[in-house]
Amino acid sequence: MHQIFAPQVYKESTNNCFKSAIIKSHCDITDVPMGYITVDRTNETFGVLDSEHMFVHASVSTRGDHKPHLPRATVASNTPYVDADAIYCYGGWKFFHFGHFLLECMNRMYPVLDSRYKNCKYVFTVLDMRPVPEYVYQVFDLLGVPRENVLVINQTTQFRTVYVPEQSFDIWRYSSTAYARLGQKLSRAVGPGARHDKVYVSRLKLGARKTFGEELIQKIFEKNGYTVIYPEQMSIRDQIAAIKNCKYLAGLAGTALHLALFMRPGGAVIQIKRNTGADDNASTQDLINRCVGLDFVLVWASTEDVPSIHYTACPQIVGPTQYFREFLDAMNFQYSADDLVPDAGVLAQYTAALSEYKRTLDSKFVYQLKKLIIRMVGIMIPMRRWRRMARRFLERKLRYKSNIPPFA
Repeated sequence: MHQIFAPQVYKESTNNCFKSAIIKSHCDITDVPMGYITVDRTNETFGVLDSEHMFVHASVSTRGDHKPHLPRATVASNTPYVDADAIYCYGGWKFFHFGHFLLECMNRMYPVLDSRYKNCKYVFTVLDMRPVPEYVYQVFDLLGVPRENVLVINQTTQFRTVYVPEQSFDIWRYSSTAYARLGQKLSRAVGPGARHDKVYVSRLKLGARKTFGEELIQKIFEKNGYTVIYPEQMSIRDQIAAIKNCKYLAGLAGTALHLALFMRPGGAVIQIKRNTGADDNASTQDLINRCVGLDFVLVWASTEDVPSIHYTACPQIVGPTQYFREFLDAMNFQYSADDLVPDAGVLAQYTAALSEYKRTLDSKFVYQLKKLIIRMVGIMIPMRRWRRMARRFLERKLRYKSNIPPFA
């Protein structure tokens, strides 16, 4: 069930997105004997090739309607060989971001549910070797996979057999029962867990990435029996243990609410919208909720002066909008008039941060001119990786912002 407390136009567009998503009941696993897990550094892409160096389509990593970039068949005579069976798990920069690891790397890890793949290596592909995030090992510890069976490679490598699981989660498009079962296995692995009936996941400890005004929202939830946790200060095991038994999980839109994957069916997720732009992650969160069996309550609480997108450097602020008040009344929350008075100091901090943000932006003409320069330079560079490096260099030098500016 969906409940949306927001402007009518947002309700309609969001409900249309919800209707187009599906939950798949089956995901295939493709066997590739003597296959190659390939790292195409030139084009910054990954995938699997068979023994004849032909691309295995099942290894394409898709994201909604975005057109995927396929790696080129680059297999050298001295390509390393590992005499083991491998599960292809993808990677890239998403491997180093917990939220995207959860959605776009863990979505190929469900073979762990099948004893036939017990001794396989779980292989992640990256362009540049960095320390493996601890949350990766914590997740595999909970799944009962030895750490030595987790491999991170940055060059094309051949394996005895490569198993290519179909994505069990595709942002904006679908989720699956396989993805839900993986979440439930992790949930069971942490043990009994805490006995919190209601949990609020806070962003207040995120420093520069926090949302102004959340203090007011958080206090009202606390007043109504919600236990507040700060996920970034907790291990993955403790995060799962804190929310696995709750019936209500609430918080501002973001990665923390994706922990709903580890809840039990029959609960509800309350997501507070923190931006006024149409771009947000409501459809992604809905896919998680639906595959687990959770209701979704979406509340528009943004009071920002400049419309922003979900992921942005633009300061964001939330407060007691009319939609938030409608939500409180519909859910029989206890609150007083004083609870809804915004803090003048917080508003001043937001105004100052927004002023600084605007100062870094250009006029519409200058902004579009910089955009054109960067695009034209990119067109003249043949290699995708070099194009990307050139764009990043010019964005820094020209102080070009990838965020949507106030005039957009």
